[in-house]
Amino acid sequence: MTGDILNKQGHVVLFDRVAVDPAGSAEQGIFVWEARQAGYDRVIHAWWPWSRFALYRPLRYRRVC
Repeated sequence: MTGDILNKQGHVVLFDRVAVDPAGSAEQGIFVWEARQAGYDRVIHAWWPWSRFALYRPLRYRRVC
């Protein structure tokens, strides 16, 4: 669900949506929002293949609002 957290020790990404690879392959994956540090702090919107999430644990916060 959009906004759910994918957590790995030391790193968190927010789930956006399921999609095929925007580069053209037929591989399935998801778009995520991710904070990065590359000389300066920023948040990026990126597509990742499902295989990249082997060490991530999905989390959902219930009754927040």
